[in-house]
Amino acid sequence: MNKQNDNITGEEKLLEGVKTQLMEQYQLAFSDLLRENLESETPDWDWVKRLYEELRGRICNLTPNRVDIYEDIHDKMDSEIFYSMISNGAFDGTNLQSLITFVFSRIRELEAPAKNVDTDAKLQEILELFQPANATIATIVPEFIQAANERLDDVYNDKEIFMAFLAKQKK
Repeated sequence: MNKQNDNITGEEKLLEGVKTQLMEQYQLAFSDLLRENLESETPDWDWVKRLYEELRGRICNLTPNRVDIYEDIHDKMDSEIFYSMISNGAFDGTNLQSLITFVFSRIRELEAPAKNVDTDAKLQEILELFQPANATIATIVPEFIQAANERLDDVYNDKEIFMAFLAKQKK
């Protein structure tokens, strides 16, 4: 009986390893496709806009029901202005740094304070990508999208754990 439990644990570990490998491969493929898209002669700006809106939506979904905060997020992450700027070559490194800083500051406000160290480290990693002379939107944006979504996934996971804890307390 004990060996059967060990096998289940071993199988679960194996499945978890496979799941981790698949996620890593998916993220790598996504980043590569986004980088290639941004480097192409005719980037798919609609895709970039959808990623931008998805990021904004994920932030808003975690935000408490406060109209002023939603309005601030939508003002600072206006998808139509973003689309117009990026598709016409008017979105530069300064705009991108401002966007990155804003997104990570919102994530910091949404997560548990103990996680701020991780978010600050990710933000610093992304901002350091601006240092090389050959840095472009194509080299920075995929890393930014991935890092922001990883941090948001962590916030969503913590929220789920907390909600499960509250549900157990009510029983």
